[in-house]
Amino acid sequence: MTYRITPLPAARAGGAPLAAPVIAATRLRGGNAGSSRGAASFATEAVSTARGAGCSGTLVARTDSAFYSAAFTGAVRRAGAFFSVTVPMDPKVKAAIAQIGEGA
Repeated sequence: MTYRITPLPAARAGGAPLAAPVIAATRLRGGNAGSSRGAASFATEAVSTARGAGCSGTLVARTDSAFYSAAFTGAVRRAGAFFSVTVPMDPKVKAAIAQIGEGA
């Protein structure tokens, strides 16, 4: 089973394979904080909340490029989940994709 956690800049959601996501918590950032501020701890909390709510299957943290960082992806992996990040198709991303073999 795959459960989806979607860390948005100000909220996180949990869900089940056949249920809609439910907002589990929100977080406000002070001042002119960037979207990625606190992304790693936010991801860790989201996974912990999902596990605490009884999600025992595969957890996937989905986000957009605002949370695209080694800190975020590392926190998700350390928490025992997987991640999916949507990023712009810039030349570096295209080159990395081109290096993936057909059998991967």
